[in-house]
Amino acid sequence: MRVDYINEHLFVGTIGHILVLCAFVAIAFSSISYFLSAQNNSDEHWLKVGKWLYRVHSFTVLSLVGLLFYMLLNNMYEYH
Repeated sequence: MRVDYINEHLFVGTIGHILVLCAFVAIAFSSISYFLSAQNNSDEHWLKVGKWLYRVHSFTVLSLVGLLFYMLLNNMYEYH
């Protein structure tokens, strides 16, 4: 049973959790794409996929940093 308190900011935790999962999946598949690109030098497709996934990873990490600053500036101390 989960207890929700008044004025608890649960959306921030949910957004952060989703962003962390996206960042992890993006960097894992980016690494695989770069590895396949190194194995097949003639195939540029894996290199493009790896670059795109690395950009997705970078965006999610920067979004997480912004989310952390948002939490700190708005005194959301329920996340320790």
